[in-house]
Amino acid sequence: RLPPDIEEAKRMIYELYKRWSKYMRAPVIPGMVGCDHHLPKEYVPDIVRELLKIELPVRIKQGSLEDIASILRQAKDSLKSFEGELLSSHYHWVLYGTWSTRTYLKQLNFECETLLLYYVEPLWTLAWILGAEYPESEIETAWRYVLLSHPHDSICGCSVDEVHKEVEIRLIKARELCHELLHCTMRGNVLYLFLERRAGYRYEWHALPSITSKINLTFAGSSSYLYVVAFNTLPWKRRAVIKMRLKPYQVTLPMLKEIARIAPKNVAEGALQLLRENKPISVDFRNVVLKDPAGNIIPCQIREFEDGSVEVIWIDELPPLGFKSYSVVKEKHEEYEEVLKAGELFIENEYLRVEFDLKRGGALKIIDKRTGEVYEGLAVLEDGGDVGDEYDYSPPERDKIIRSEEVMASLSIVERGPVYVRAKLSYFLSLPESASQDRRSRSEKQVKVPVDMYITLYRGIPRVDLEIVVNNRAKDHRLRIIFPTKVKAEKHYAKTHYMVIERPNKPPYYYIRGDNRVPIRTYPTRLWVDVSDGKRGLCIVTKGLHEYEVREGKNGIEIVFTLMRCVGWLSREDLLTRPGRAGPYIKTPDAQCLGTRSFELSIIPHKGYWDDAHIHRLALEYVIPGIAHEDITHKGELPPEYSLLEVEGELILFSTFKRSVDREGAILRIYNPSSRSIKARIILHKRPRKVFRTRLDEKELIELKEGDAIEVCLDPYKIETLKIVF
Repeated sequence: RLPPDIEEAKRMIYELYKRWSKYMRAPVIPGMVGCDHHLPKEYVPDIVRELLKIELPVRIKQGSLEDIASILRQAKDSLKSFEGELLSSHYHWVLYGTWSTRTYLKQLNFECETLLLYYVEPLWTLAWILGAEYPESEIETAWRYVLLSHPHDSICGCSVDEVHKEVEIRLIKARELCHELLHCTMRGNVLYLFLERRAGYRYEWHALPSITSKINLTFAGSSSYLYVVAFNTLPWKRRAVIKMRLKPYQVTLPMLKEIARIAPKNVAEGALQLLRENKPISVDFRNVVLKDPAGNIIPCQIREFEDGSVEVIWIDELPPLGFKSYSVVKEKHEEYEEVLKAGELFIENEYLRVEFDLKRGGALKIIDKRTGEVYEGLAVLEDGGDVGDEYDYSPPERDKIIRSEEVMASLSIVERGPVYVRAKLSYFLSLPESASQDRRSRSEKQVKVPVDMYITLYRGIPRVDLEIVVNNRAKDHRLRIIFPTKVKAEKHYAKTHYMVIERPNKPPYYYIRGDNRVPIRTYPTRLWVDVSDGKRGLCIVTKGLHEYEVREGKNGIEIVFTLMRCVGWLSREDLLTRPGRAGPYIKTPDAQCLGTRSFELSIIPHKGYWDDAHIHRLALEYVIPGIAHEDITHKGELPPEYSLLEVEGELILFSTFKRSVDREGAILRIYNPSSRSIKARIILHKRPRKVFRTRLDEKELIELKEGDAIEVCLDPYKIETLKIVF
């Protein structure tokens, strides 16, 4: 904040020198001018010229961060090394509460990023490699909507309500565009308008029908004219939960006639053949079975929704970065081995048994049948007051904590079939309506907040999926969910950007106050948190919930995730957790997050540490289920089961598969999230013409040896980017 007055500027220079000279290990003291919400200071060059005429303990020069970095590189031998995260508020505030402000924005952003990174870009890149035109402009538009929502006050949720309404709209636009880039989202409603009434439709608009049009879907012969293709966008083989949602519809003869006119050659010929045989198709997955190319029956399960749509769910092993096809056959379901069980107070699959304590709000007890380990008191909700602001949590001086284990819950088994079993817990939390008038406690008046918790076990999947639906009617509070681990440990692990970080359970950073009250004990995570003692462990994976705490509980370490913080002010200066004000004093009623909110998490019990249990991949598989699309029978150049490439390496993760910016090849980005060196092997099932190692900005570094496999060694936390030209 360089002042325009020369005498004031002189005093500021002296103060900077006095404060920082004792720490100098390089011949430069950065004096930052401006801030994220400051306009450029046009008087700076004049003030610098005047300061150069005055005798000062240092020489003044107007420069840039690049200039500072250049000086530091020259002085690198005199610099000290530091380890750890840049999260300390010792010198400048780090506004920790923004990790959980307006969590609905974080969840929506997480959904958009997941769609773009793990569905839209990989599937359209596969379609492009197979000959389709890449929708560069549309994908860039979706990314622009997302990136325009990423300025720190926008995605952090710490601005006025009007800003965040616009952020939400932008993210919704991105999400809907992503879905449309994958498939015709209205095919169960108005597809007949596009086809039968010739309103206009092109297969080339959507990645999934574009790819399926090239697959040979004739292996069922005359026993089926309807097929479905499941896609795995992760570059390793996996047992995947596959989901497809649509409204049942009819492919009528007039629609087949239009498909024969406009569809790609393979599909058009298939439609003509169906027309000759006078065979309209009912696209309805109720009362059907799926058969894979080998003739194996794959059980599927249907979930019906109030809008008339159905979700088809099945589980199968899918090839890496590829697909597997199934014929849809109207047959009576066979009797399957009963591995999914449900009783009065439990549900169970091959690996896990979940029991419910209804007298304690339905607290979960998970028995790991593989190891005999028992985890009790899981998924208890904890609610406390929050009289902070959008920047930071702050409890009232006289807080009142309410836990769901203090109420009675009801239980029902809402779905049970050959693929999954789903239970529903319901209860009410009686919460203070808001903060008290003086904001030093919680109000005496209470409101009832309904909570529904859905617990799902899948056949052959060793995890417990949770969906928590809360109709929030209270203000000025923080709602969290607790997972006791019974583990004794001083440290834990969390997934952050491109790495799994080991952290002490008690954060070494917090705001420094004169009275040293109420330290902040939360951390950020990108995806999951894991606590283990090397023998047993518990991992919690979330979809867009980024704030957590690891604390001592009655029976060992507890993992605590924040579901939402509900506050009514952009900034205040009366917080117990932060000295002073962080922004303008403006009311933000939308930040109270009133109304129905839902949250998704998964519980993964395991042996050993996170890397022994492959948590890094299991967590991704939870947030990235298989995706599928239906098609009529037709011939094609591709086999019914196909893989483009595979990444081998036990700890290697994948972050990107997209078309290169120069439009010449595909960019595959992998990384090593661990602290040890790992060898990776990329197996290419389609032989490339060239392969380059590149920088993150896709600038080519070296050309790698041609072949069907590429081997690279990734040092700890190393990111490797490859450009593959097919």
